[in-house]
This record gives sequence, C-alpha cells and structure tokens, in this order.
Amino acid sequence: MALEDMISVVIAFIAIIVSCYAILISRKTMRLQALHDVQKDYRSAEMMIAIKDLWDFYRECEKYGSDLKEEFLKRKRDEDNKHMKTEETLNYKRRLLTHFYYHLSALHVHGILPKKMIFDWWMPNDFKMIDKFIIPLQEALNEQFGFSEKEFNVFKKYLRKLKEDCDKYYEDMEN
Repeated sequence: MALEDMISVVIAFIAIIVSCYAILISRKTMRLQALHDVQKDYRSAEMMIAIKDLWDFYRECEKYGSDLKEEFLKRKRDEDNKHMKTEETLNYKRRLLTHFYYHLSALHVHGILPKKMIFDWWMPNDFKMIDKFIIPLQEALNEQFGFSEKEFNVFKKYLRKLKEDCDKYYEDMEN
C-alpha cells in the first residue's frame, strides 16, 4: 500500500469517528431540547390549573360516590350550554393534560427521552392521573362520540407503558 493510500484510509477513518461523534451530540441535543419543551409545558400556570381542577373534580366524584365518566359528560354538556370560554372548561383542561401525557409517553415509547431522563424529573405521583382520570375521561368521550377503538388502544398502551415504567423505575431504585 502506498503512503497516499494509507493517508486516505486514515483520513476516512477520522471522518467516520467525527461523524459518529456529531451524531451522538445531535441526539443528546435533541433529547435535551425535547425535555426542555416538555418541562416548560408542564410548569406553565395553565397546566398547574388544569391539574388542580381535574384532581378536584376527581376527588369530588370520589367523595360523593359519583360516576366519574357520567359526571364529566354532564359537566361538559353544562359548560357547552353556558357557552363558557373554552380555556375555562374542564374538557379543555382534560384535553391539555391528556395531550401532554400522550406526548410524553410517545417520547418515552419511541426512545427519544430515556427512562432516567423522564423519571428523574417526574415522580410516581405525577403519573397517578393516568389511571385515575386521564384514561377514564377519554374513554367517556370515546363512548359518547364513537371514536376509533384502535386509536384509543394505542393511546392507552402508550400511557400505561409510561406509568408502568415509572413504577418499575422507582421500585428498582428502592432495591
């Protein structure tokens, strides 16, 4: 092999190493940007109010033994009839929270945000909403409006995976 050929091979090898390093840096940057965007949404005043109002609604239904789904649909009808500002309705707050958690679960399921990155920022209590009212309220709307069961199953699968992985992550931390 001539000296020029060896130099070409060395340069090609260096180019491969630099390219791999650039890919790793861009992936890390993408993850940090995704995490930043999701955290920014979660920390907003609008999200805080949505979480508080949905927990209050859930606890009120639990306290009086009311059916969560029926009460939600009744509340939705009442709010629709009153022509309230959209952002003031419980359904809007439910939608805001639902889309947030679905987005977070998709980032998790597709490996964009690793477990450690998510579960170091959100605690198990943050994910209790998934089974308590996010899925049940979406279920109520699906039943009322006849939305696709297939799409809803993907939605549930992603959200439950997020919650189960969180529970497992913290169990493993305790051991």
